Amino acid sequence: SLALRHFPGDLLIARSATLTASIIYQLLMALSCRSRLTVFQDFPFKNKWLMGAIATSMTVHALLLFTPLSRLFTVTQIPLVIWEEMLGAAVVAFLVFECLKWLKNRKA
Repeated sequence: SLALRHFPGDLLIARSATLTASIIYQLLMALSCRSRLTVFQDFPFKNKWLMGAIATSMTVHALLLFTPLSRLFTVTQIPLVIWEEMLGAAVVAFLVFECLKWLKNRKA
């Protein structure tokens, strides 16, 4: 986990970061899988239901991380440096997936 590199021995941060990274990745994949066209060919934000679901998911996750609910779910706040790396990795994976879709559409 990226968190263990920055905070060795802190399994709570590592668990929280791993959960958050997987949620972000899955939400970006949901955005990508909504169309056979890439997000650059088809405006990704026109599906209001999907945008609402993504916003709701991130809001609930933020409530888990930044409120007393974090103790109940055994998670904690994640330092900014880890957020930056998680978001960067998720965006790169998203862009790779979009490029693969573009190549597949180009051949068809």
